[in-house]
Amino acid sequence: MKFEYPYASPTQEVILRDPALGDSLQHNTQVRFAKSMDDTLYTYKYSPATRKWLWNFQAIRKSLKDEFLDFVKQSAGREIKVTMYDSTILRGRLSNINPMESTSRRQISEGTASSDPCLEEYDITVEFEGEVV
Repeated sequence: MKFEYPYASPTQEVILRDPALGDSLQHNTQVRFAKSMDDTLYTYKYSPATRKWLWNFQAIRKSLKDEFLDFVKQSAGREIKVTMYDSTILRGRLSNINPMESTSRRQISEGTASSDPCLEEYDITVEFEGEVV
């Protein structure tokens, strides 16, 4: 997946591998209440134009995690462009980022020290709110 900022003419981009299977798409449906003059209560389903995606990226190297977090700081609250694996383009904002260190560290080869920070892998959960372009 490719994240680009700003949306109109991107100057900054980060490419992350495709997220783990089982990602969710949340429909942003709300209920609206209206009262008529004769005190009858009506409810309406209201669906804003935006949708939410929840992506879980696993086994991200420390250098890529730092690059992505710098991208998040630069684009915080602003409109970005996301190109998905199937060339679908999304426009929206990152609404929640939760980087956390993975509980298991993998070693590239035997004999490497497990305390080497270059070999640490992280899991990143990203919530994106936007629309398909």
